[in-house]
Amino acid sequence: MMKILDPQMPAGCETCVSVGYFDGVHLGHRAVIGTAVRCAKRHGRTSAVLTFDMRAARAGKKGAADLLPMDDRIRQIEDLGVGLLAVLDFASIRGMSGEQFVDEILVRQLSAKAVFCGHDFRFARGGSCGVEELRALCAPRGIRVRVVRDVSDINGAVSTTRIKSLVQEGRMDAAAALLGRRYGFLLPVLRGKGLAHRLGFPTINQRFPEGIVLPRFGVYRTHIELDGRTYAGVTNVGVRPTVAHAD
Repeated sequence: MMKILDPQMPAGCETCVSVGYFDGVHLGHRAVIGTAVRCAKRHGRTSAVLTFDMRAARAGKKGAADLLPMDDRIRQIEDLGVGLLAVLDFASIRGMSGEQFVDEILVRQLSAKAVFCGHDFRFARGGSCGVEELRALCAPRGIRVRVVRDVSDINGAVSTTRIKSLVQEGRMDAAAALLGRRYGFLLPVLRGKGLAHRLGFPTINQRFPEGIVLPRFGVYRTHIELDGRTYAGVTNVGVRPTVAHAD
């Protein structure tokens, strides 16, 4: 059973923790999370994901955009079979020292016995600590740290930066290959003017969440899940100059 914590662990529960921002939950992120899940099964522990909510910390800042909204990120992580999810408000921990982060979060609140991360994981005030500092702080506390290798293809390591660039270029098949799934969101349907319905081919309207990387404007072949059914569709991303002034 997934639990979304802030975080609070049941007494006596030991964890194997995968830690990172995990924006996009792409193939590289899945490798980190999957390694922690397998470790937990081997040792009879709980697999946990520790991730961060950056929305408050980024409020009003330009150029900060994610691949997935938080709700979609949580759903993607849940599908990976982890036992527990801890989402930390980054603004509330950004001033912690490395030692405070390890003692307060990993030891006291998560009862971690093993921690898994990517090679570029940073933590503590100003991102001052990396994996070597994490190892040095965790070792005397009885926590094993493992850095999981990057997942790579012929163009290099799978990364959020690469995927963002592909999405912005409109190369959605290439982005899907690195994500391990089709690019998309779970979004509410908005009421429009009903023009397409009057023309005989009703459409649905959706608005991209704020703070999300936008695909290149254009028309895309899509799959739509609506009321439990999947439909083939055509989706326009961007402006609609033909009907912008229609009544």
